[in-house]
Amino acid sequence: MMGCSPGDEECFDEEKRSHEVTITSGFWMGRTDVTQEAYQRVMGRNPSHFKGASLPVDTVSWSDAQAYCQKVGARLPTEAEWEYAARGSDPSSRYGPPGDIGWHRGNSQRKTHAVAQKKANPYGLYDMLGNVWQWTADWYGDYAFTPASDPAGPAGGTGRALRGGSWADNSRFLRESEREGALPGDRYDVIGFRCVSAFAPEDRDLSAGFVPEDRAVPAGGASESLDFTFPPDFAWKASSSADWITFTGPTSGVGKGTLRYLVASNAGPGRAATIAVAGASFTVEQEAGSIPGLSFIGCMPHIAAGQDWKTTFALIDKDSAPAQVRLSLIGDSGSPLKLPVTFPQQPSTRGPLIGASLDRTLSSNASLIIDTAGAQTGPIQAGSAQLAATGSVDGFAILHLIPGGQETAVRLETRNAGSYLLAFDNTAGVGFSVALANTSAQAANVGVVIRDATGAQIGNGSLALESGGHTAFLLSTQYPVTANKQGTIEFDTPPGGRIGALGIRTTPLGTTHTLTAIPALANIGTGGGSIPHTATGNGWQSTFVLINTGRSAARASLAFFDDRGNPLSLPIEFPQLGGAASVVSSVNQTLAAGATLLVQSAAPLTNPAPTIGSAQLSTDGNVGGFEILRYNPSGQEAVVPIESRNAHAYLLAFDNSNGTATGVAINSTSTQAASIPVVVRDDTGAQIATDTIPLAANGHLAFTLAVDKYPAAANIRGTIEFDTPAGARIGVLGIRIPVAHTFTTLPALVK
Repeated sequence: MMGCSPGDEECFDEEKRSHEVTITSGFWMGRTDVTQEAYQRVMGRNPSHFKGASLPVDTVSWSDAQAYCQKVGARLPTEAEWEYAARGSDPSSRYGPPGDIGWHRGNSQRKTHAVAQKKANPYGLYDMLGNVWQWTADWYGDYAFTPASDPAGPAGGTGRALRGGSWADNSRFLRESEREGALPGDRYDVIGFRCVSAFAPEDRDLSAGFVPEDRAVPAGGASESLDFTFPPDFAWKASSSADWITFTGPTSGVGKGTLRYLVASNAGPGRAATIAVAGASFTVEQEAGSIPGLSFIGCMPHIAAGQDWKTTFALIDKDSAPAQVRLSLIGDSGSPLKLPVTFPQQPSTRGPLIGASLDRTLSSNASLIIDTAGAQTGPIQAGSAQLAATGSVDGFAILHLIPGGQETAVRLETRNAGSYLLAFDNTAGVGFSVALANTSAQAANVGVVIRDATGAQIGNGSLALESGGHTAFLLSTQYPVTANKQGTIEFDTPPGGRIGALGIRTTPLGTTHTLTAIPALANIGTGGGSIPHTATGNGWQSTFVLINTGRSAARASLAFFDDRGNPLSLPIEFPQLGGAASVVSSVNQTLAAGATLLVQSAAPLTNPAPTIGSAQLSTDGNVGGFEILRYNPSGQEAVVPIESRNAHAYLLAFDNSNGTATGVAINSTSTQAASIPVVVRDDTGAQIATDTIPLAANGHLAFTLAVDKYPAAANIRGTIEFDTPAGARIGVLGIRIPVAHTFTTLPALVK
């Protein structure tokens, strides 16, 4: 009997139409709610509010839950199946006292708990009541009065049915007949799920044994293994589709096992084959022995995965011809860093691809997105990435700190400079970390010089890196002389070597930290440059960090312009020098050799709207720097580099999928008006919009890409290109705004 149990006086109206239901076929159900460890392993991410490998996954939509179940060869239960399983052949409203069988408002301490800690029901199922609500397959609607066989609920509706109650509900909701509805897209920390499967013990494979995970192996070959756990009485066999894969252990067995295989070296083009185990298969792809025309492009000095970290790579073919690309992941010691990755543009029913080097083909003007995946367990997997390609390929990485949704972009280091300079700030609770990568084929001793904000040298030394090696450290720990100071740290490239450097600025924010990548300055000339976007007031604050990288004193002039190109008066203060703010349209200062100067906007937070515009830097020396764009109410920050290049075109890669938005700013540094040609493309490289943006002399424009100007860019990934008119000079900036309302700037790629 489905619906309100006999004698249950706590039933709500939607439960009271008790009716007979027949389940005609048996089914297997997960003993517990799907855990975060399992969800991360299969889906490559963990959306949960409460974090813990053995906690139930939460904050999942109905589609998220159904997608997981399908990937493991299963599905969501119908309401009838769920209630049949929850009752465990007992017609009463609960299979025990609420405190013994489930987590609810009275005992949960307002959070989820590890699965299977409470008493199981008669069928051996844990947490059917409490902990998290569970999605079912059915639309939510009124019950029928008549008996039914295998009912699947209403034919349609606005909500999907939830069952079981949660940690946030009182015990009345922890009853087997209790039911609620929620919109399929709802994601709350009280909602999880479990799956059911029709596989019988003698023929279940994918749902009971392993999730297929494809493998990427290097051209030189590799020895690989695969662990799986089938039921104790289940007989399995393995086979391969290629003669270059050799099994080095048993190819059949019963129950749990490990499959070991050897991939031979490859001197030819890239190749792929499958390995089948008990009816499920995975692909082994091997990179080419050589790719004609493949050359080194640059490195991303820091990547991180696992233990709350994720890295997303965005690779863009800037040319009108296809290109072959190779992305290599490298650990601290210079050895390959094998990570699970997924490709969000090509959703797969398999698990992630595991490997340290990937070969892919990019169509002309196309974008390729690669996400690190895997369980969010320690230790953090950190290192660097190197990009090689046959054509004009560029890109960047986005470091994502999962708690708090913090993000920052890591630029692709394509320069080969004699030294790199990072401006650090270890004052007022700010933290500063450094990542350094050696992209040379030989070990390197990197010289280090530390200066305070006045330019005075306060420390030096060297850092040893293996061939291809990487290191990352908190600056004030590695070099205590930098504690509670502002200044610069210089990394000198060894003769014949090549390195990349990155700074990461963190500021306290509740239980997490903001995250901002600080660019490494190199090859700073005397031409100055522009800052494509500034914002002051209504919560916004711009801090301009100017560094004299030369060996003699230099003058620096910073001028501000509004959208129409007119001088823009701003309240400006100098935090290092003290004194009251003054309203000016330009700043002129002399910087000693090696010195750092902060110039900060000081408009009240209560301004009704932010004052926006751009800035231009001119100098008679080697002065460079960047701007820190900060939104004080949330503490979020992003860095705006000084644009010193004078390119024919600039390219921004955007991602407007999954609720993310992209902001764009463009400015002109020319003394005459300019019309900027614009081309918008999707991630396949197909053109979806064109335009011409007029800018006044020294003018500026900021807009939201899909909302304000180009609706064709909504809900997709792609690129937007800005072409520099003859005789003009422009700057471009992208701002990525995820659902969490953290934001980070996107690098403008030179085309």
